[in-house]
Amino acid sequence: MGDIEDSEIKGLDHRDRKEVLKALDQGVDEALKKVKSGRIYNNTNERTRIKWLKALGYLADVFRKVKKDDEIRDLEERIEQLEKEG
Repeated sequence: MGDIEDSEIKGLDHRDRKEVLKALDQGVDEALKKVKSGRIYNNTNERTRIKWLKALGYLADVFRKVKKDDEIRDLEERIEQLEKEG
C-alpha cells in the first residue's frame, strides 16, 4: 500500500477531509467485517486475512492522523479567537 504523506493530509480542505474520514471509516468497517467473518480453510485464506489486518492498521493510522490534524486546527482557531477577545 502506498503511504499517504502528512503534507497530503494537511493539504486537504475541510470538506475533502470529511470525505476522506468518511471513506476511511467505511474502509475500517469493511476490513473489520472481513477479519471477523472470514473463515480460514487454507493458507491462501489466512494470507488474505493478514492482508486485511494490515489494511485495517493502515486505515486506522491514516484516520488517526486526519482526526489529530483536525483537532489541532480547531485548537488553533480557538486560541486565535481567545487572543482576539482578550
